Amino acid sequence: MHKKLALSGVVAIFLSVTAPVYSETLTAEAITGIFAGNTVAGYHHKKDFAFKRSYSPDGKLTGVSERRGKRTGDWKAETNAICIKWEFDRFKCRRIEKDGDTVKQSDKSGNRHTATYKVFTAGNNLKKRGW
Repeated sequence: MHKKLALSGVVAIFLSVTAPVYSETLTAEAITGIFAGNTVAGYHHKKDFAFKRSYSPDGKLTGVSERRGKRTGDWKAETNAICIKWEFDRFKCRRIEKDGDTVKQSDKSGNRHTATYKVFTAGNNLKKRGW
């Protein structure tokens, strides 16, 4: 009996350490409401670069960064995910979490934080200078 209790305690500790913790479940509509019609400044932690992206309500996307220059593509929202397809690529979906005013992007499993969206401004506010 004590062995079963000890084992269940170890399993509970293991799950609490390894299971991802999600801030808030976001519907596709909620993600669309966050991004559509806005320009977003952020930082990609995994690849170490700052970026700005303009998310058009019609699903068009324009991005600029020091690392990649200017790019265009498409975007769409799914439950808990934003999906981006840069020109000549396929859609890649990443988990989106909202924690207060912070919006974070993670890998598909939600285990690895890859980017943070920091500043949201209405409209397309991409500037050519500074990148």
